[in-house]
Amino acid sequence: MMRQALVVATNEVRVLLADRGQLLTLFLMPLMFATVIGSAFGGSPGISILLVNEDDGAHGAQFVEILRGIDALRIDESRSADQADRIVGEGEALAAIVIPAGFSARVDAYERAALRVIVDPAHEQYGAIVTGIAREVLAPAVVRGEVQHGIREALAASPEIRSLEPAERAALEEAIAGATLARLEEIAANPPIAVDVEEMEGIEARGLESAYAYSFPSYAVMFAFFIVGTVSGTILGEREHGTLRRLLASPLTRGAIISGKMLAYMLVVTVQVLLVLSVGMAAFGVPAGRAPLGLLVLTVALSLAATGLGMLVAALARTQRQAGAISLIVAIVLAALGGSIVTIPPDGFLNAVSRLIPHAHAIEGYLRLTSYGQALADVWPQIGALAAFGAACSLVAAWRLRYQ
Repeated sequence: MMRQALVVATNEVRVLLADRGQLLTLFLMPLMFATVIGSAFGGSPGISILLVNEDDGAHGAQFVEILRGIDALRIDESRSADQADRIVGEGEALAAIVIPAGFSARVDAYERAALRVIVDPAHEQYGAIVTGIAREVLAPAVVRGEVQHGIREALAASPEIRSLEPAERAALEEAIAGATLARLEEIAANPPIAVDVEEMEGIEARGLESAYAYSFPSYAVMFAFFIVGTVSGTILGEREHGTLRRLLASPLTRGAIISGKMLAYMLVVTVQVLLVLSVGMAAFGVPAGRAPLGLLVLTVALSLAATGLGMLVAALARTQRQAGAISLIVAIVLAALGGSIVTIPPDGFLNAVSRLIPHAHAIEGYLRLTSYGQALADVWPQIGALAAFGAACSLVAAWRLRYQ
């Protein structure tokens, strides 16, 4: 039976390779969608801003250092203030922060100091975020200025201090300010009243390296299920033309016919998905993870789910046209409910529904293996869900499929 199934599979693959339209849909479309959607969401995470530091003092340098350490920002420091103003005004950047010359000197002199935050009116939400971040980052400079001013005023009220030489008084002020600020930093690092944050058991705090890290796996899964239309349309076309009936008259068994067709399309889906992921990893920085065997096994399980669903549609539909309509509706609806088109919230009704959709399990499995660096053992639940879905669809299809 296995030899017969391989003969059927080889013939099916030859027929599919001759159909350039199908190949375009299965292989090129997911790459286009993943690239466009990933780029639309910024490719890499964070808000891209321009940063111009015209100040040569310690406070400007400290401000820049803090901004560089914020993961939510992607900073370009290669522009001048005039360039930043023009670039934001033309809509080529979301926002810019300009640290003016003399900023540190004004802070030390307890004079009014201001940063310039240039925002694009078309992206006010990002401007508000950048402005809020700038205010938070300014807090250390504000505290230092207040401390220095308070110490200066207190010392100026003492006759003994006023009698000191200017250099001696400045050194004393600096020493007291340094000790005070060091103590404040120590308290900030180890506050006397602490807030303990506990993560919910079984819920991991995880993030993706880029929008591409989600778009490539999600659209690879979505277009894997476009094979449903190919499988169902091919089988119903063969039934309408009498090809299936002739196959039954040959030495081939029913099991060999069904197994061969499924094997051929599972191979196509496996190659399709692995190709899309490989392009994402090579060209768009999608993490490769550390479990290539896990990616292969998960992809085979996904191919079984998609092909099994295609066989089921072929068994239930009456005509090729009907199968095409059902396949398209099923592919789009399942993709939407399973998180291929938009991400599903981590709780609520939609999340509960997505647990019933093979797309959700496949996407979760791919994210675990790629972005979260997990191993094959960590995705067995997702592999099992996909394999069970595919097996159930295949069994019902084998039972209901009519050959004439």
